[in-house]
Amino acid sequence: ITSDWVGVNGFGDENPGLFQDGTSSGCVSGQQSNFAWWTDEAENDLGAKLFAVAPGDLIDAEVYQETSGYWAYYIKDLTSGSSSSAVESFSGPGTSAEWIAEDPGHPNTHGLYTLADFGSVTFTDLRLAVPSGSWTLPPYSDAIEMVRPDGWVEALPSLIQGSGASAAFTVT
Repeated sequence: ITSDWVGVNGFGDENPGLFQDGTSSGCVSGQQSNFAWWTDEAENDLGAKLFAVAPGDLIDAEVYQETSGYWAYYIKDLTSGSSSSAVESFSGPGTSAEWIAEDPGHPNTHGLYTLADFGSVTFTDLRLAVPSGSWTLPPYSDAIEMVRPDGWVEALPSLIQGSGASAAFTVT
């Protein structure tokens, strides 16, 4: 299984609750499954399936805070046209933002699945915005490798290239 997602509050123990959306792909009990999802703390951080996606589809995924203080998710399969969005109550501080390709972990055992050989995934148009003002961007980004307990690197992010609407990186 592999999941590619965008979200807030996924980094560090000081950030309670997640608010995120993305896609997951994998083979479970011999059946291929590819779908878009979203989740937050009210969903017990378990992804609610939204619609099917196909391998190689181009996905637009966003999470953001509205001026009302509520948070919204938006995800669209630009290849098929399927989309979903909603506005939700969310109490997390929204102090970290993430673009992630990972093994999502098993929701019942909290262990890891076997990570699918996803080849590579590229995240583009990396933007951060708030309803009023703007984020203060640090002079760095934390690119974190996914490493098995034996030290083997399973997912390796590249450095971010460009900035604003042209910012991108690839995870292999």
